[in-house]
Amino acid sequence: MGNESLRLKQVVEDTFSTYKSLLDGYKPEVEAEEIGIVKSVGRGIARIDGLFNVQAEELVRFSGGLMGMAFNLDPDELGVILLGSGVGVSSGERVYRTHRVMDVPVGEGMLGRVI
Repeated sequence: MGNESLRLKQVVEDTFSTYKSLLDGYKPEVEAEEIGIVKSVGRGIARIDGLFNVQAEELVRFSGGLMGMAFNLDPDELGVILLGSGVGVSSGERVYRTHRVMDVPVGEGMLGRVI
């Protein structure tokens, strides 16, 4: 029984030393994120509560992955144009800032186009 106890003790010590080395190298990062809540959705427009620092034409991301573009920056609510069908977007869903404005890549295919 003594040999088995020593082997078990060594396994436990090795496991804890591995965890300790992993935890010593871990550096958690905290990042602030501005989140809004969908108040209502209709006809391709979502009304958002929150996101008070969003900029005009900034892209926002809904929790389901759908993107939208901020267009109505009222003090009480934010109007967002949905850039997709809007199926699955519902009241109470979270909306996140992307800190990006709408952009279009430039190339030969864009020549002569009105955006």
